[in-house]
Amino acid sequence: MKLEVGRKAPDFEIKSLDGAVYNLKMMTGKKFMLSFYRYASCPFCNLRVSFLMDLHKRLNLDNQMIGIFQSNEEDMMTYVGRLSPEFPIGSDYERKYYKAYGVDTSLMAYIIGAMRLNTLLKAYKKGFHISRSMGPRTTVPADFLIDEKGIITDAYYGHDISDHLDLEIVEEFFSAQ
Repeated sequence: MKLEVGRKAPDFEIKSLDGAVYNLKMMTGKKFMLSFYRYASCPFCNLRVSFLMDLHKRLNLDNQMIGIFQSNEEDMMTYVGRLSPEFPIGSDYERKYYKAYGVDTSLMAYIIGAMRLNTLLKAYKKGFHISRSMGPRTTVPADFLIDEKGIITDAYYGHDISDHLDLEIVEEFFSAQ
């Protein structure tokens, strides 16, 4: 079931690639974005992480973006880890938090996303290539903006496998007092 704006975010606990653990309780007191991606070698996902890394650095955020992939830690180190993300990226191989946050799969979203050749070309130009899938290829990404009290202020469920919350909305969220 998809989550709605105004609801308390479900708890989560993610171990990042650097070994630190992040959960909802420790994020209390600061705004953050929680993003769910497909698998670690997904070109669309790695392109999005690279865009968020730039935004995270430009806004001088303090681990206020958390990315979750459906891949195991070894695959994440091989693919996403080579980007050296400046914000926490963790694994939910069992998809426990995908379920809690209502992140779903869709064959139609997969087909539509696969036809986004312009975005795929951008990913290829940055060195992100299609590789083996670690989990369902049909997982549709989702982004959640969560306030200082742990309340969801934006719940964005992608329309296809390359679709995420607009970066301008993310920037406005973090820039607003």
